[in-house]
Amino acid sequence: DKTDGSIRWETPMPQTGFGHSTPACIEVGGRKQLIVVASGISESDRGVQSLDPETGKLLWWCRGAGDAASAAYGAGIIYCDSGRGGPGVAIAPTGSGDVTQSHIRWRVNQVPEGIGSPIIVDKRVYRLHRPNVLKCWQVEDGEQVYAERLDRLTSTWASPIADAAGRLY
Repeated sequence: DKTDGSIRWETPMPQTGFGHSTPACIEVGGRKQLIVVASGISESDRGVQSLDPETGKLLWWCRGAGDAASAAYGAGIIYCDSGRGGPGVAIAPTGSGDVTQSHIRWRVNQVPEGIGSPIIVDKRVYRLHRPNVLKCWQVEDGEQVYAERLDRLTSTWASPIADAAGRLY
C-alpha cells in the first residue's frame, strides 16, 4: 500500500524463473495488468505473466523469455526477450489462462544479447543488441524493417526512449 508501506498482496510464483527486469503496468480494454517477465536465462512456460495489480491474481501466462530486459507494450502487443540472447515474442495481452497457443502473434528466433529494454513506437518494435545493432520490426507481423549498426555506440545496456514526435534516443 503506497500510503503506509504495508503489503497489499503477495502472489507466490513457484513456476517462475528469476528476472532482473522492471514489471510493466498496462491497461487493455479497461483492464489494468502488471506484466512480469521472469524466466531465468532461457525460455520457460510461464516466462511472461499478467497479474491484476489490485489483487495479485494471475490473469494469463505465456511461454517466453525474461531476465534482464523489461517488456515493451504498444500498438496492441507486448514484446519481450530475455536480454541475454535467445528468442523474442510478441503477445496480444487480451486472453486468460495459458495463451501460448492462442495469443503469440510472432516470434524472433534469435535476438543477440542486449541488456537494455526494447521499445514500441507507433507500429514498430525497436531492439538494441550486440554488436551495437538497432533492429526494427513491424508490430503486426514481426517482419524486420531494418537492422543498422550504430558504430559510435559504446554499450547496449541503455534502453532507448522516444519523444512525443516518435524520435528515438
